Amino acid sequence: MTKKTGYEKEEYMPEEGEFLVVTCNKVTPYGAYFKIDEYPNIEEEAFCHISEKI
Repeated sequence: MTKKTGYEKEEYMPEEGEFLVVTCNKVTPYGAYFKIDEYPNIEEEAFCHISEKI
């Protein structure tokens, strides 16, 4: 996790490969939408396509 001063979106984002705690909001035939619980500054939903291996 990259933490700097403040909660600006560019400064407080997860790093690639980092494990995250998420809440699944919606499942569709092509993927799922998640809220990233550990990053309160990220208000948008994250999307994981069905082809991703998780």
